[in-house]
Amino acid sequence: MTHVPIIDVPEKWLKQSDQMHLALHIHGEGLQLALFDYQNRQPVHLFRLRIQPWEIPALISQQGLNQYLFRKVSITYDSDSWTLVPELFFEESKIELWMSDLPAHQMHHTMLTDERVILVDRHHQSMESIALLFPQASVKSW
Repeated sequence: MTHVPIIDVPEKWLKQSDQMHLALHIHGEGLQLALFDYQNRQPVHLFRLRIQPWEIPALISQQGLNQYLFRKVSITYDSDSWTLVPELFFEESKIELWMSDLPAHQMHHTMLTDERVILVDRHHQSMESIALLFPQASVKSW
């Protein structure tokens, strides 16, 4: 018998999703999920699941977690590798000069405003699929 993983979130919190902050963290060992009461910023549910990152989008869709209208959604992920590039030297068209791309991976860059530096990171392409499930989410490299 094959074990089908589930994302365990109590129904009572899902019914209050418009008052919840859903935080997802994707890393090499799987998924960490936290629900926070939006108003008082207190955690109400924590969950961890060992799963391959590329399995997460299908699992979220199958279980309908993305169908709830959470007040806030934030997604963080561990980068496979990253580097910092001074803003003065950064050109998006030459991103491969700073880091080589790998099959099944995506490159991403973010301006670190206070530092005047660009964070260039490489992550598994499944992150893009996860982010598409939550269009309102803020998505950042850990």
